[in-house]
Amino acid sequence: MDPITIYGIAAGGIALMAFLYTTSSHISRWIQDRTFFYVFKYLIYPIFIQRNRLFTPFSRWRALLIMIYWSGTVACNLVGVATISQAGKRAGALAALHLVPLLFTNRPSFTADLLGISVQSYLKMHSTLGLMTFLQSLIHIVIFLTRNTFRIGDPLQFYGFLGAVAIASLMLLSTLRIPLFEFFQKTHYALAILTAYVIWRHLSIKPAVARIYIIVAGSIFCLTTIARYSRLVVRNVVWRQLYATTKLVGVQDIVRVQVTPVRPWKIRAGQYVYIWMPGVSFGSPFQSHPFMISWWEHDIRGRGTNIYLLVKPASGFTRKLLRHAGTCDLKAWVDGPYGELHDIGDYGSVVMFANGIGIATQVPYIKELLNGFQEYKVRTKSILLVWQLDKESDEDWVQDWMTQLLSEDKGSYVLRIALYVLRNFNDEQISYGRKEQYGDHERIKKLYGRPDLEKIIKSEIDAKRGRLVITTSTECNMQAQIQRLAHKYLDKDVKLIHLAFQPQGYRGFWAPKPPEVKYEGVV
Repeated sequence: MDPITIYGIAAGGIALMAFLYTTSSHISRWIQDRTFFYVFKYLIYPIFIQRNRLFTPFSRWRALLIMIYWSGTVACNLVGVATISQAGKRAGALAALHLVPLLFTNRPSFTADLLGISVQSYLKMHSTLGLMTFLQSLIHIVIFLTRNTFRIGDPLQFYGFLGAVAIASLMLLSTLRIPLFEFFQKTHYALAILTAYVIWRHLSIKPAVARIYIIVAGSIFCLTTIARYSRLVVRNVVWRQLYATTKLVGVQDIVRVQVTPVRPWKIRAGQYVYIWMPGVSFGSPFQSHPFMISWWEHDIRGRGTNIYLLVKPASGFTRKLLRHAGTCDLKAWVDGPYGELHDIGDYGSVVMFANGIGIATQVPYIKELLNGFQEYKVRTKSILLVWQLDKESDEDWVQDWMTQLLSEDKGSYVLRIALYVLRNFNDEQISYGRKEQYGDHERIKKLYGRPDLEKIIKSEIDAKRGRLVITTSTECNMQAQIQRLAHKYLDKDVKLIHLAFQPQGYRGFWAPKPPEVKYEGVV
């Protein structure tokens, strides 16, 4: 069998296994637990490469997968190749093959949900595949130019040149993903389609087997795009109404967006939606932004009739959204829901860490767990929320929601809340390190200082009821320290889940590295 065919079948098999794993409910939990214990202990939790200016943290597991992928690809470059000319053709075919997973859809969240992985994992995979496409194209071009004279008038070379320029532009454009996200997103999308088109023209001049890869990539892209836009229309269009309505309310320095969808659906913790609001600014008709669903109201069938999003203004669209708060209702289209769902109701004890706007991700899980507890659908008997606030007034963001949750929990006393205020105390007389307790059974603690992460986790492990899970929605420094502690106490039946949203601000390449903060403070 041809090596390229074997390579394609292997890649398709991996995607199929990922899909089957997410849809299968017949795998024994005991087998999963035993297998994944060792995987988490020795591969996933240990950090292989620490965060730096070039890379996000690399786990051993990620490093192993990349090593296997690169080794397999290099082997495919070499096996059965006898001449330099064949090596160039093989590299070109591999570059075309990589367009299949790269062109799954124009919305990464949609593809991530289809594969049953987090959108962060998909984006890392997408970047790795994109880099390999660039390198294979480069090898193909270099070998061709060493054996031929470049003539722009030759259609074969002309379309090959355009493809090379498009792929190189995609690589350079990736540096703008964070600082200029909207520009990056639209330009990346256009360049990807251009790349597929010019490579198709390039391969059509001298018919090659690799054309089938472009056909497959284009077919998958069309099918997933039609499916996504069909769902978008169904979600937002009913008889005599072509949009959802929104209300914007300013709470301190954030915006609480209430969205009333025309077709309610059953909300799950961990879901997020893309919001398209053309009335916000001149450029907003060309933008859609993802936000976590932080709260919802439901009808008797359990469908969310109103969903609430917490938006912390940064720049651009979100900053303009703050200016509209309290002034008028805006029309919107809702794309979603998306998100990797975590069933944490199987754990007896749950410890949630959040800092700043990360609370938007944790509140839905508290709401879902308490509802499940009242309906005897979950095993959870203890929930501890540890929320680090930059300033004391930030607690107003979700105060009414937390008050409602505490009221619903009255009598069971499953939920406990620990607030850690770093600065800007409401009372100037309060000193750093002070502790306050209030609420029924003193379920709410307010502490002025940083949390001592190890003492908190160790205390919860000692008092845990059944298995314990830790969920995080924190900045990278706190997240890394929590991961090290989860690895340390893994043999105590502890699991760690990094939720979909992690409040990490953008830091440019040349910006100084922020000092590492050790979380040893008040408990």
